[in-house]
Amino acid sequence: MMKKFADKFLNQSIKTKVQYIFVVTIIICMLLCSVFFYSLMKNQVLETSFQKNNDRLNSAEQSILSVVNNVNNMSKMIMFNDTVVEFISSENAKSVNASTVQREIYHILNSYSGSYSVFIFRNDKSYVNTGIGIIKPDEFIIFADDWYGKVASLDGGYQIISNTKGAFVYNTSLNVVSFARLINDLDTQKPLGMLVININVSKLVADYENFSEGEDSIMYMDDKGKVIYSTIPKEKTDIIRERKSELLSGDFSEKIGKCIISSRKVPDTDIVLVCRTPIRYFSGLTTNTIATILLVIFIVSSVLLILNTFINKYITYPVKMLADNMKNVDGETPPCLSIETNDDEIGRLKKCYNDMIIRINKLIEEVVEQEKQRQIAEMNVIQEQIKPHFLYNTLNTIGCMAFENSREEVYEAVETMGNFYRKFLSKGNDNITIADEVDIVKSYIKLLRYRYDNLFEDQYYIQEDLKPVVILKLILQPLVENCIYHGIRPKGEKGIIKISIYSIDDKIHIVIYDSGIGMGKDEIAQLMSGQNKKSFGFKGTIDRIRNFYHIKRIEDVVEIRSVEGEYCEIELIIPFPDSNEVTDYV
Repeated sequence: MMKKFADKFLNQSIKTKVQYIFVVTIIICMLLCSVFFYSLMKNQVLETSFQKNNDRLNSAEQSILSVVNNVNNMSKMIMFNDTVVEFISSENAKSVNASTVQREIYHILNSYSGSYSVFIFRNDKSYVNTGIGIIKPDEFIIFADDWYGKVASLDGGYQIISNTKGAFVYNTSLNVVSFARLINDLDTQKPLGMLVININVSKLVADYENFSEGEDSIMYMDDKGKVIYSTIPKEKTDIIRERKSELLSGDFSEKIGKCIISSRKVPDTDIVLVCRTPIRYFSGLTTNTIATILLVIFIVSSVLLILNTFINKYITYPVKMLADNMKNVDGETPPCLSIETNDDEIGRLKKCYNDMIIRINKLIEEVVEQEKQRQIAEMNVIQEQIKPHFLYNTLNTIGCMAFENSREEVYEAVETMGNFYRKFLSKGNDNITIADEVDIVKSYIKLLRYRYDNLFEDQYYIQEDLKPVVILKLILQPLVENCIYHGIRPKGEKGIIKISIYSIDDKIHIVIYDSGIGMGKDEIAQLMSGQNKKSFGFKGTIDRIRNFYHIKRIEDVVEIRSVEGEYCEIELIIPFPDSNEVTDYV
């Protein structure tokens, strides 16, 4: 069943396969990411947020208890101070100098850091105090059940009471909580009065002035829900007011909206701590969470890697090989593809491409062979044109010279004709040195001068180091012939033929100049386009040069400059020979 399904899938079209693979991959990635991130991040972040709240409540509680413990030790030193005991146990409060009591208290306070105000109340409600900021206490409130009654029920223990009930009147903006305990007679343990130490709230929260991290914040409340200190923005306290009764229980921790809210009551105080922490899913990730995320990334990456391997093997690689082979169409004949494919579009495309390459190779071979035969035929035509007519005319001229000229002149003419045909034939080679090519032209012109009674002169300017360079054979003679028959003879006066050969950069320039009738622009255009039917020698020579040197544009081979009635100048431009393409002439 699975094999049948796999074969069916592999034989689907590429488009269908790619769509199926990407859809499945996307679904897998989405499911994996959703499941892992939702389950792990939600539980982990919630657990971390609850733990963070708990840790902060612990820290805040320990900070408060640390301050309270110091104050408790301070209270014991005050309670057992002889002067204080004398003040509180004497029948008349005025029998002890209040300033002496204050000095003793100040001496004790100096042993502790921080700013405190201390009140020592006698049972008759008279008192002495130290510290600044508090003008006077409200004895009615202090000796009521909420204060004195509550402290009396502790059997010598202490109670932390927030100062939100108006027990003290301030002349500053101090915000304090009060440490209160009874002072008992050491012998009878009967209460003699009450000690109250007011603690600045800033002392309790000194370690939390910079507690807030972003939106993380803390609040100190009393047991009635009144705020003592808070870093929670007012606009975010609505939910706290709504759940106040639950928070005041001191054992509350719950996810409310997008944050975690927890509360805790500080032992031996009426202070309730409330901590609010927004849930941040991308902060505070644990090692396990990160490891899980990395595992998901690894799984997704593996899936994508498998997908990439599949696409590369069955789609990208075959198409790339096909494209790379097609790049060679303008150069060497591209080879057939030999890659493994399935019976899909890529496989069929490979088969069609290989069939096409085979057919192209056969056509190229046929075209190359036909071109060779055409060039051979053209060369033969040119040579056959020269051989019978030129030979007949030359022999006729020499025959006439035998009657009129000396034997030496006749011998010279026969020798010139022999040199011409010997180098002209050149043992059947297509290549010849520039020196021999020029010698052919010189012999040809010399023979024509015999015939036309010195109708023209010839001049040569050949760059010396170019003479041994090998070029295509018989490219000068047809053009010189055109100069004589279509340029100088029609003009009817003695003319000049100049041949210059030189090099510029990596090109050989061959210039043929005649002082004949010249050509107009239209005639030059026809000659360059091959429309001039009388220019068979010119067209054939240029085509041979282009084919031999693999030059596409005729403008890159020849330039024609002419003034009608004055001159014509033809410039051939050919590259230096490549030793791999040209065989030296022998």
